Amino acid sequence: MVNSPAPPGPFDVDVVLDVVIRGSGDAGQVSEAAAVLAAAISSEFPAPVGTRSVMVRHGTSERVLRVAVPHTRYGQGRSVRIDVASRRVWAGRSPVELTRLEFDLLCFLTRRAGRVCGREELINEVWGLPDVKRGTGRGRTLDVHIRKLRTKLGAGSSLITTVRGVGYRLENDGRVRIEPA
Repeated sequence: MVNSPAPPGPFDVDVVLDVVIRGSGDAGQVSEAAAVLAAAISSEFPAPVGTRSVMVRHGTSERVLRVAVPHTRYGQGRSVRIDVASRRVWAGRSPVELTRLEFDLLCFLTRRAGRVCGREELINEVWGLPDVKRGTGRGRTLDVHIRKLRTKLGAGSSLITTVRGVGYRLENDGRVRIEPA
């Protein structure tokens, strides 16, 4: 299955900030202050920073810095979008190739976001296997699939939390969205 790039969605839109620096007196000092601020912003956010000068009134100048902040900077990791009908997943705008079980596991966890899903519940519901018995190796299968899913989601891997001795929880922080089938 080949995923095409995701069309832009509300999760993928950068935040654009206009920072206004207004000063009276020497326009050169205002420009210098704007340059220092632009350099500081650029070191934190590697997005392009544009500036424009505006003469407000006699003796007062203004510099406006336009800063585009990528969505991965103001959230914890990339957003994940799941299209159930086409069985496609995107992390940010990048397509993510998942196996059938990885896709089913992600959907199952997403539909129960914020809730701990026990290991037995996951094996029963996603794999359709009977109860997990210690020492059967089926529990390791779940661990391997979770690890692969985290790796494939990249920066979004912090979405799935291990609850030691119980199971897994997909964080309910709005970063994952399921599109209706």
